[in-house]
Amino acid sequence: MTNSCEWKSKLISSSLPLEYECAQILVSKGFSINADYKYARIDSNDSNEKDFSVDLDAVLVYDLHKSDQGSTHLELLVECKQKKLDSKWLFLPDPNPMHMSEISTRGDIIHSVDEFSRYFFSHSSKNKLSDFFEKRQICYKGTEINLTNGNVFDSEIKHGISQLQYALPRLLIQNIVHCLKGFVINKSYSYLFMYCPILVTTADLYVAKDNLKTIDVENADTLGQIADQVPCLIVSSDIGPDFETHCIRESEKLAIQRFTPSLKELEKIREENGGYEYRSPLLITRGLLNADTFRLQEYFTQFIVCSKDYFPLLLDEMKEISKNATVEISNKMK
Repeated sequence: MTNSCEWKSKLISSSLPLEYECAQILVSKGFSINADYKYARIDSNDSNEKDFSVDLDAVLVYDLHKSDQGSTHLELLVECKQKKLDSKWLFLPDPNPMHMSEISTRGDIIHSVDEFSRYFFSHSSKNKLSDFFEKRQICYKGTEINLTNGNVFDSEIKHGISQLQYALPRLLIQNIVHCLKGFVINKSYSYLFMYCPILVTTADLYVAKDNLKTIDVENADTLGQIADQVPCLIVSSDIGPDFETHCIRESEKLAIQRFTPSLKELEKIREENGGYEYRSPLLITRGLLNADTFRLQEYFTQFIVCSKDYFPLLLDEMKEISKNATVEISNKMK
């Protein structure tokens, strides 16, 4: 006879209750949410394009000084992973010094995109984003450890990060197109946005101690002897040829020829107001269309991994940063 309670464990392990719990937390923090953020990807099994999805898409909107002058958006993609109590996630910290680390120089984890607006995020806002990034442990690889049966595997973590990574190009392109369409209609209207991918899990998160050696693992009796528990961390996942092709397909939706006149006009406005040449909207657009490595690493390789219990506090930090950035822009517009 089937255990009448078996359905509960299977429902919990599906991550559906965790997803709904995260959705409720997001709404309580002022976000509007949509489930199953879909994107198209070539299926490696049959080479056909199929729909995939990330669990949650959450958006928080702030109006600028006057509502008809524009807005800033904070958009989060959230993937949820329910794990058993005996499952721990162990990550390896980036061993490079900060000034030599490619991971640390790829960009902030909360990406602020103002290159398609006549207004800029302030240096103060950019510094706060950098501070948010730098005070987190930065890692380059992770694995799951089951303390009961001793299994060690990384498939769940890789799958969650991959889901987020392949969804990001669509999110970025959608927002850029929205910016450009708004500029075409009203040259004084500004739309700026920030976005961040987050992997939320019920597993305890650990970061290996600096200078960890194999012998340290051999001599350890507990995971806590070789690693420190953390509430959240940043993990990097590099790009490959398949992802480059995926980005090119998504970027074609920019229809650059259609937007080129507006891009050039916007570029001129930004140059007159002190915009950097290497951050020009036309240059960024071409970089995405050509799958330029620098651009793809900047926008699509950093991810937050967060414990479920810390998720509300993480959102509070993000809200404060995005709100302050909006206030500073609004003050410029008065």
